[in-house]
Amino acid sequence: MLIISVITFLASFLILFIIGFLFFRNQSIKFSK
Repeated sequence: MLIISVITFLASFLILFIIGFLFFRNQSIKFSK
C-alpha cells in the first residue's frame, strides 16, 4: 500500500511538472512574438 502511495505521489508530481513546463514554454513563445 505504501508503494502505491509513493507511485501516486510521483505520478502527480510528474504531471504537475509537465503542465508547468508546457505553460512556461507557451508563455515564452507568446513573449518572444
